[in-house]
Formats: sequence, structure tokens, C-alpha cells
Amino acid sequence: MRQGGRDLVHTRLLARFAGSLAGTCSRAGFVRLVTELPRRVLDVPAVGVLLVDHDGMVVTGGAPDGERFAGLFARQARSGPVSECYRAGSPVVLSYEGALEQGLADLAAEMSRAEVTAVDAAPLRVHQVTIGALAVYLDATPTPSYRRLSQLVQVVAGLGLTAYELRHDLCSATDTIEELAAAIAQRAAIEQATGVMAERWQVTIGDAASMLRECAQARRVPLHELAAQVVAGRNDLFD
Repeated sequence: MRQGGRDLVHTRLLARFAGSLAGTCSRAGFVRLVTELPRRVLDVPAVGVLLVDHDGMVVTGGAPDGERFAGLFARQARSGPVSECYRAGSPVVLSYEGALEQGLADLAAEMSRAEVTAVDAAPLRVHQVTIGALAVYLDATPTPSYRRLSQLVQVVAGLGLTAYELRHDLCSATDTIEELAAAIAQRAAIEQATGVMAERWQVTIGDAASMLRECAQARRVPLHELAAQVVAGRNDLFD
């Protein structure tokens, strides 16, 4: 296939890649997508990722699955090119020889075991804030085509991550609003039921509230559910 044809295929793959990243519903799904497709596009042995969420929780992963690269993926949050890339917010490339020179013997051992000659890490950003790093594990000298595509992959991954985070924040906000609305509705039912009982039995609001709580406990029914029954006229508590 000619270079132009390959680039067109890669462009189409990356377009689907961005859409898939934006539409994924879980962090695990995002990690799988953000590593598997770049591995195919770049034609490299493995791609890993390190992400840090709003609460400071670190998530690492990579593709492909299996024992060969498991050790490299597991240590991405430890001292080395991937964590350094995240902290510095700039690309980091480290060869096997470089790992030995820097005293990263465990990393060098994992690279040797996985037959990896270098780690090429690039930062992942959301709204100009670095929240992770994408790590490409190489077994050969990078070609000009790899360099061009790796930059494009980084941009697309960043766009997908931004869309994912926005979607996640929106879902979280929606969940919070729904939970708040439900809590308000439950409280309103309890207050309304208390008023109905106080008027029906000519007792104080405090006494009516106590009666409602005691009855809910005795029947092992959530207070707001019993209150809703009272308001709807389906339960006068002494049937």
C-alpha cells in the first residue's frame, strides 16, 4: 500500500478512535481503548497508560494483555519515564541503556524480559492540565512515519480524554442533582404526612413525627415510603 493509502487508513482509524474514547462509559474501558488502537496504528509491541483522577487515584494499564508486558504496565506509576513524563508534563524517551545508567535496574530487567528497547512517553492533558501519560514500548528504532503518527495519536488521545472527562463530570453532576431531588421529595413526603397525621388525630407536629418514625421502625419500612403511603391515603397507620 502506498504511503498516502496508509495515512488514509490511519486517519479513519483515529477518527473512530476519538469517537470511541468520547463515548466510553468507564475508566477501564477508556484505558483499554486508549492503548489498544494506538498499538495497532503505530505497529508497536505495546502501549501503556497512566492516569490520575480528580481524587489523586492512579490508574495504570496497557495493551496487549498477557504476561510479556504485565511487569512494565504494573510499574508505570513508579520511578521511570512514564511517571516522569506525567510529573514534568513533557515527553520522555528512555532506552534500555538509559535505564541502566539511571539506576533503574528493575525497569531495565522488565524491558529485557519483554524485549523492549525503549519507552516513549507523552503527556495526556485535559484543559492544559496534565493528568496522565501515554507510553509506547518500542522494539526497534522509530521511523519518520512512527514519529508523525505518534504525534497524531497523542493529540487524538488528548481530545478523547477531554471528551471523556467532560462526559464523566456531566454524568456525575446529573447523578448529584437526581439524588438531591429524590432527597427533597422524600423529605417533603415526610413533612406532609406529619401534617396530615397531626390534623387527623389532633396532636402536635412533634407527636405526629414521633408516631410516624415509630411505626416505620416497627414495620421495617423506610420512613419516606410510609410517609408517601399516608399522604396517598393508602395507610392510616392503624389498619
